[in-house]
Amino acid sequence: ADGGRAVATREDGAIVVAGLAPSSGVGGKATAAVWALDAKGASTWSTRPAPSTEGRLEALVSAGSDWLAGGWQAKAGDQAGWLMRLDSSGKLRWQRVLASGVVIRDLITTEADRFVAGGASNPAGSNADHWLGGLDGLGNLHWSRGFDAGPDDGLSTLLPLPAGGGLLAAGSRATDSGTEAALLRTDDWGHASYQEAGDCYGKPMAECVDDLACTTDTCAAVGGCANKSAQALVCDPADGCTFVGACEGGTCKATDNGRLFHRALGDDVPFGLQDPAALDDGGLVAGGTTLTAEGKVIHVLRFDDQGTLLWHQQALMKPHFAASGVSLAANGDGSIAVLYGVVVDEPVAANKWQQQVLVLDGSGKVVAHDDDPIRWSTASDIQPLAAGGFVAIGGNTSPDPDESGILLTKVDAQGKVLSKDAYQTTQSNNWFGPGAVLPLSAGKYVLVGNRKYKQSKKEGMFPVFIIAHDGGWMSVQGLDTVAGQQGWFSSVAVASDDGFIAAGTSFPFWGSGAPYTLMVRRYEANGDIAWAKVFGQLYEQGARGVAMRGGNFVVSSYGTPGGSAVTILTGIDPTGDLIWQRKYALGKQNSPAGNKLLDLGDGGLWLAGSVSAGGMTQGMLMRADAWGHVSCIEAGKCAPIAAQACDDGNACTADACAAAEGCNSVTLDGIVCGVDKVCKLGVCAAL
Repeated sequence: ADGGRAVATREDGAIVVAGLAPSSGVGGKATAAVWALDAKGASTWSTRPAPSTEGRLEALVSAGSDWLAGGWQAKAGDQAGWLMRLDSSGKLRWQRVLASGVVIRDLITTEADRFVAGGASNPAGSNADHWLGGLDGLGNLHWSRGFDAGPDDGLSTLLPLPAGGGLLAAGSRATDSGTEAALLRTDDWGHASYQEAGDCYGKPMAECVDDLACTTDTCAAVGGCANKSAQALVCDPADGCTFVGACEGGTCKATDNGRLFHRALGDDVPFGLQDPAALDDGGLVAGGTTLTAEGKVIHVLRFDDQGTLLWHQQALMKPHFAASGVSLAANGDGSIAVLYGVVVDEPVAANKWQQQVLVLDGSGKVVAHDDDPIRWSTASDIQPLAAGGFVAIGGNTSPDPDESGILLTKVDAQGKVLSKDAYQTTQSNNWFGPGAVLPLSAGKYVLVGNRKYKQSKKEGMFPVFIIAHDGGWMSVQGLDTVAGQQGWFSSVAVASDDGFIAAGTSFPFWGSGAPYTLMVRRYEANGDIAWAKVFGQLYEQGARGVAMRGGNFVVSSYGTPGGSAVTILTGIDPTGDLIWQRKYALGKQNSPAGNKLLDLGDGGLWLAGSVSAGGMTQGMLMRADAWGHVSCIEAGKCAPIAAQACDDGNACTADACAAAEGCNSVTLDGIVCGVDKVCKLGVCAAL
């Protein structure tokens, strides 16, 4: 059960409680938990900062607008001191593990962003001692003291005295006759005797803090203040990307502990992630499926903006159901919709294909489950609506040819179906495959996918889009708009003036064996094509997702150069010209998920998918900047620069970013830049 162990308040009335709560990430055992309340006791947020780590929090103190919490975590059959700092919304800034055998039971503030932790230490399995440690705001331990007062000691409460007056600590110690109270008074540096304190007696901590990130600030009995360079310290390089850097030679250097990363999720997620959805706090939710002895399982996972798994919800499907796809969407009210398709084994049901919606709240609790599925429909994509609720796209698989085609379904925030419309085809041997849906404006949507035909012995497949309206359904259909270019659309993103970008896969003709390539097309609001581009010859598959970055676009795909699959991001300018392209690999087989590349408000990009190596599949998360960098060191000066910040306003330049100097522009020649105009030496000129 949940349990509070420490409480702290702020002058603004905020109340935060730290303690423990069970977590599926540690097999139902306890992990650290934090709850926030307003001045009237109403819940404002709650979090399990590290749900895959067994332990608990026992100490909490306000740290400016943040909160510093301490306790212990299980480590190699022992306990180790555990520190973490959370911002005002509960987001984890960092966490630290102190020495094995240390348990933190109280924290106090002594100076601005300086703290003292108290508790017990049990070095090398010996009897526990009273313990004090001096910390900075990044969790660096500047000094540590142990006090042996009996066979089993521990401090539980700390109290700061006026500047220079030291600390009071209370706890207990074991004696031959039982347990008795213990009281300890030290100076600001943890010295418990005048002789031990020496030149430090009466010297407040602030006097010895030099404000250099890469020195330990302590006080020695002989000589007083001691500030020594230390390689083991962490620091803040203030590069706009790295959360915590490393001290090298007395200088704070950026590391890859920042908001950019590309990582496999290991045993925590032993399956590929599908179709993620971005959340307002910078995190994301993603789905997946696994097969167990009991049947298919739908998984929904919630990650924070640093890729930390916060919760993992599972739903066992009926034994005769098999999942045919999972897609997620999140709305501003915190609700999360999970669209999934099922294939019902014959002869259990005649309606073999079914589409269902599951709705969860922000904590992962199921609030609605559609028990009346949308029959004869596959599941492809789901997106939030600005007015609330969601819109989904799937394939209508009815045996009645007058009802086959693409199905557009609107549901409310509780997953209840509000409307469903099908775009049918009555042409023999023609059928439509759904890809993705994009709400353009109130009551207006664009659907993308493919149309496949079979005539005699010849087969073909063309990319297709449909612009639909509430009540009026189809207004524009786009088929084979680029002669000789077959393929399918799998993703779509909004462009300017209610236009859109559609991306997918292209191939010369059906069954030719020629390489598949990345296909991107820009359409105006009325469905007219603005431009069509194809990139590369290395890829067996084309686009998986597309996102708008300022005026530019980024497309995710994957390919097989050298025989091993890699994830690929491609940056494209507003006229369809290539700006940059990057390839990423963690294992032998890498793949982005579904048809969503998530656009973040700070200029970054989220991508989820799978990595396979040694016959094992696991989830993959990538967080890149606007230029495709997945490392703060690699990004350099580009890390904090959003795409639009590098737009020089010239249609005849490709606006990029280099790690060493930041924004730069490459001159483009020969591309169309206006009506009867073309770029010449970087200038838009008349033909």
